[in-house]
Amino acid sequence: MRRAGLLAVVALFVVAGCDAPTRPQHGVRVKQFDVNGSMQADGTVQMQAVVVYPSDDGGPLRLGAPTLGVVADVRLDNSPRSSSAQTVDVDPRGVRTGVDWAVRGASERYEDGVIVTLPIWTPPDDVSGDDQRVPVRGALQLPAPPVGKVRWHGASPADLVVEGASIRYSGTIDTTRASELSFLLPSEALPAAPALPGASRVASYESREASADASDARIAGEIADTLRREDLEANLYWGAVGLEVAIPFVITLLVLLRAAGVRRRATRDVPDELSDAP
Repeated sequence: MRRAGLLAVVALFVVAGCDAPTRPQHGVRVKQFDVNGSMQADGTVQMQAVVVYPSDDGGPLRLGAPTLGVVADVRLDNSPRSSSAQTVDVDPRGVRTGVDWAVRGASERYEDGVIVTLPIWTPPDDVSGDDQRVPVRGALQLPAPPVGKVRWHGASPADLVVEGASIRYSGTIDTTRASELSFLLPSEALPAAPALPGASRVASYESREASADASDARIAGEIADTLRREDLEANLYWGAVGLEVAIPFVITLLVLLRAAGVRRRATRDVPDELSDAP
């Protein structure tokens, strides 16, 4: 009976240790965001996205354009919306939602090139810093190959593949931070886009992007620090669980060994059978 009680105590320790969480619990507002685009000759980008939510209640979604740009021609599950502004909030319902829209003003065309700034994710109001990072993937079709480096700000990890006039991207984003693609195109790639005065803007493009590059590096560092901290906390937790489980087992083993020793000493000089009846 005593042995059974000790084993029951050990089992309770094991169950308590294994049931406890080892990492912070993050909310899930958006499970997956697949977004694709196609740039037209006038610089307008036609966008299509499929958003996956954790439940039929849907979730937050905000469509954005760069400064002085406009979001227009919004369709939610093929149903047109009349909203047109720099940012447009839609109200998706259901686990999986399709959204189409146009981004006007994503391209700044100058004599020496075109600066493209295309928002991929614009933070809605109903998001939290405790939300799980959202996987994002997609592709952007261009009228000509980009010139120089293509950047995906606000995403980490961020995998970019440029194949001719196509940009494919895959990574994760924080729902509370804006994320955008930024790159250059030849000026002749957008013949229908209005030409803006001043050729020096493209020449200063790299210096303009320096602060955004620094922000991306800081985000990557914060994510790495968070993962290291969570790994350390998990390792400390499981070390404590190991001790919590091992100590009762050791105590039980010592008690059993002691009981066995007592029995051996008590029966050491006692014969297995008595020659005379009592």
